[in-house]
Amino acid sequence: MASGRKCVAVWQRRCIVAGSCYSAPGTMTVVVVPRAANVRVMGRFVSSNTDYPSRDEWWGRQAGSGHATARAGGVDSGTTLAKLREVNEEALRKIPEVRQLEQFHNELRNIASSNHFSEANLLQLERQTSLIEAGVDRHAALRMLKSGMMTFCSHTEGRLASFFGRGFYTIGPCGEELMAAVGELVRATDFVCLHYRHLATQFCRQMRLGYTIEESLLARARAHAVSIRDEVTGGVHCALGGNDKDRHSFTATSTLASQCPPAVGRALGIGLAARLGVGFSPSDAVSYVSVGDGSINNAHFLTAINFAEYAKFRGFKCPVVFGVTDNNLSISLPGYDWFTQGFLSRINMARFTADGRDLGQVYATTKKALSHARQYKEGVILAVINLPRRFGHAATDRQDAYLTQQEIDFHEYSNPLLGMRSGACLQAVAEGLVDRKELLEMFEEIHQVTMHSFEKAIQEPKVDVEDVMRRLHRASLAPCVEHVRSTSIDEIIAKSGRKQVMRKAMTQVLDELLSKYPDLVYIGEDVEHGGYYLVTEGLASKHKIRVRDFPPDETTLIGAGQGFSQVGLCPIVEIPYAKYLDCGFDMFLETIFTTWLTNAAPGMGMIYRLQGFDKGVFGGNHHTTNVLSLPPGLDVVCYSCGEDYVRGWRFLVRHARQGRMVMSVDSTNLLNKRHLHPGDDAWRRVYPDEGEDMHIHTVVRYEPTGAANPSTSNVLLVTYGNGVATCLEAATTLIGDGIHATVIDTPLISEVPHGLRNVLVNGKFDHIVFADVCKQGQHPYAGFICQLQAEKLLPSNWQCVTAMPTYNPLGSTITFLSQGMVVDAARAVVKL
Repeated sequence: MASGRKCVAVWQRRCIVAGSCYSAPGTMTVVVVPRAANVRVMGRFVSSNTDYPSRDEWWGRQAGSGHATARAGGVDSGTTLAKLREVNEEALRKIPEVRQLEQFHNELRNIASSNHFSEANLLQLERQTSLIEAGVDRHAALRMLKSGMMTFCSHTEGRLASFFGRGFYTIGPCGEELMAAVGELVRATDFVCLHYRHLATQFCRQMRLGYTIEESLLARARAHAVSIRDEVTGGVHCALGGNDKDRHSFTATSTLASQCPPAVGRALGIGLAARLGVGFSPSDAVSYVSVGDGSINNAHFLTAINFAEYAKFRGFKCPVVFGVTDNNLSISLPGYDWFTQGFLSRINMARFTADGRDLGQVYATTKKALSHARQYKEGVILAVINLPRRFGHAATDRQDAYLTQQEIDFHEYSNPLLGMRSGACLQAVAEGLVDRKELLEMFEEIHQVTMHSFEKAIQEPKVDVEDVMRRLHRASLAPCVEHVRSTSIDEIIAKSGRKQVMRKAMTQVLDELLSKYPDLVYIGEDVEHGGYYLVTEGLASKHKIRVRDFPPDETTLIGAGQGFSQVGLCPIVEIPYAKYLDCGFDMFLETIFTTWLTNAAPGMGMIYRLQGFDKGVFGGNHHTTNVLSLPPGLDVVCYSCGEDYVRGWRFLVRHARQGRMVMSVDSTNLLNKRHLHPGDDAWRRVYPDEGEDMHIHTVVRYEPTGAANPSTSNVLLVTYGNGVATCLEAATTLIGDGIHATVIDTPLISEVPHGLRNVLVNGKFDHIVFADVCKQGQHPYAGFICQLQAEKLLPSNWQCVTAMPTYNPLGSTITFLSQGMVVDAARAVVKL
């Protein structure tokens, strides 16, 4: 750090001479125009008459590079950005991005008007890797330089839009413009997921895919303005990623490194999908994913690196490239050179390092990294170091709280395109790849297109509530024809045919579905030998590479599942115990949230099979947990018997293959259950005929045993999973109290099923008990009750009974939902 400060001081003494720099006649020297020596830091300010608060109204502090901003005047909902620029011309000069963009423009004018390079410029160019020797031709040079300029211009306009309350994203990509080299080198059929600072990579990749400058810049402007016409997220976020025209690019969320485990999954899935004949990318494709140096400390990144190393050790084909850009700052935390001097030295995979200020070096090194991953089918780290972080992390970043003014200045004036220690533009001119005047014309065109794009984007509509709700499920469900399927225990006992316990039916339907759909794969922990409950017994021997064990890490497993789904496979991801989902919970949520976030056409969805749930005496709370997470956008079902499981899974897999996200929860206590009452064999069921399925909105109605009479009271018991057997047992007890109980099984527990509404509207029940097997306060039926109450579908006499709000002890079932609890609740609602 001390040497860096010394360099800044020397640089300032050499360049800042009354706002000018002198050179000999006939030579060209890049001029650095300094800001005023002393810039007063403004206090909090508030703009008025605006639809949205500006960035400065939200945080009220100077931000960006740490220099002052000022009040934005003349702001109202109909004012154009052009008019706002005019009204606020003086204030805008104090915004670092604006000042530096104008400086860049002046430097390009200087280059265009000169025929020679100064001695200082020549010395600088000698230190750079030759672009031509690196393999860069004119077309590649133009694309990469345009991408860098587009990055600078779009970030500056995004900063202004935020200043005026018209933009909503200011995390800055400036300083990493030369990462355009990655976009130039990845193939159109390689899979890509980019860190939010790697905008230049996306711009360059899009150009190679045939996008015009106008299309790319308008798309980015729409992202900043959260326009509903944004191709990447549809107006719900500002992100990098693909769209309907680009199936190989994926959206990263704002978490540090959650994009990494799926990237490893994609790398593993490339060869598997090709081998099964279901993929849409060639077998020599590579999975590229990028992060910042701060993200290398994140658990998502570490688990992805570990899994890539594990794949290499096992000899699995896993061509993944981790692109890491290092500016030695994680917002305010210094990097302390941990990435370069510590982390890289202990990684067991090929490492390729490039100076991020040298375009030729970044290009040549990226080419080597991609080639290595492609040839050897293994993980690679591409480390791009020595990058400046211009203008801070985001507009909210108070750099002056943790950096000195010299350090802030050093980063601000370090322009990789044309700066003190790097100059891709100069180098391209010197090597004859680009004409001097061409550079200036190129920039001016890009700047004008960028301003026009933002002007258009801020006028476009935003999302409404219907839009954000509609996005939850990108693939619609088939219409529900059978809302209620009626049966009774007497009917079940009397049914003829070969009967089997629920576990056997589960194994059989998995085998049936794997045989039917060649893109279906089953992954988990200990699944190849049959799993903890023997549900996958025999599947691996029959379906070979499509049933695979993974190391015991749920983040890896879930991330790999998402990656598989993105390369043309439909994964069933088994979580061995419901409690273990906690270990990969953030990755689990990311798989669901990403489906909502992306605006691309839905590909394959996923099915989570969550076992080790609810009532049991073995394993204690960690193996019998009865808490479920029901995030929006996930269909959650819990079947109570084998025949419903078979019918339901046929429906689930068909819709997961269309893009639905599904979780099926297995109640351990039911897997080998045979009898409802001693010796009745009521829980073994006949395997449903081929073609029989059950919509997730269908409920099963168990009619009461015995004839009702006028003196009896009727009660509706609503439940799911283990609760079905428990409520049927309670119904037998309640007959002695003169209460006839109808049991409704609602396999769907993530939302109120249509079938339950049908029962409530047509059944005319005056007494209802909701029997939820989950813990009180964390039970799905709480949401049901609120919704049904709002729809005025509940009678005045209802109760909800749940499992105990505590943890489950080993060797006991005292904390679970019990028959006695249901009986007591039913008696209470009929006021016995």
